[in-house]
Amino acid sequence: MKFSSIAIACLTLAGAAVSTSAWADKASLLRATGNVPERAECPANTEVNRSGGVLKCSVTLVFERGSICPPANKPNYVTIQMAGADKCLPAVTGDVVSVPSAMNPVAGPPKLKGQSGLPGDIMGYLTAVGPAALLGPEEGRYQRVVNPGGADIFVGEKIVHLWPASYPVHYTLGKNPANGVSCPNGYTDVTGRSQDSLGCERIEKKKPMCQNVNGIGWRLEVKRGEDRCQGPTEGPTKPEGEHAGPGNDWDLDTDAVGNEDRWVRVSYTRPVGR
Repeated sequence: MKFSSIAIACLTLAGAAVSTSAWADKASLLRATGNVPERAECPANTEVNRSGGVLKCSVTLVFERGSICPPANKPNYVTIQMAGADKCLPAVTGDVVSVPSAMNPVAGPPKLKGQSGLPGDIMGYLTAVGPAALLGPEEGRYQRVVNPGGADIFVGEKIVHLWPASYPVHYTLGKNPANGVSCPNGYTDVTGRSQDSLGCERIEKKKPMCQNVNGIGWRLEVKRGEDRCQGPTEGPTKPEGEHAGPGNDWDLDTDAVGNEDRWVRVSYTRPVGR
């Protein structure tokens, strides 16, 4: 991850009164921009629910069925009348009353609520969930929509939960997208400005340490600014327990008032399915 030198400088100056920490600048910038590595993000055209550290992605599908005659229990009522709410009339006219038209047992292809069709990318995500995602709702959830100038339709809606965009298949095995995704144990959810995504951050802190080498010892000198190891020569500290040195993962959080420094490591991981 590359950081603008100007952005880092501004963040550093803002926090200079309490810390000269490099890790704080990096983590703050990532959170502020929403560019947390490996975050999960809901696909475009989906509805987002982010609450209590859980991210859920969903779409509302709209299914339509036509108005037909005859109803199943009135096989003789084969003529459809489209004045007001559709009605079915008997084949032989007389004083027999009409009955409401029936709903076609087969629905047309679903549409995304608020749109005239189903975007191709959403179709791909629905396919990943499984074939049942494209089946219409139960018959009892359809409602008649009267068309004064033509045939009525019956409309039913169904909410389908999706996995986040580009979510690895092995993360979904044995999991249900309706339960969403959340951070694994030991990680905290971070969002930044992006409310349609979830990133997982872990912050580890360790004391500074001076290591003996070939029987020669160094002692820790706590200073205002960076703590140092004093011995035959002067050198930097290491994170406690990290005998091979801090490497690039650890950043030193120096204390501006003379308290002991802390080595800090910030790591990120992808949220997991629930």
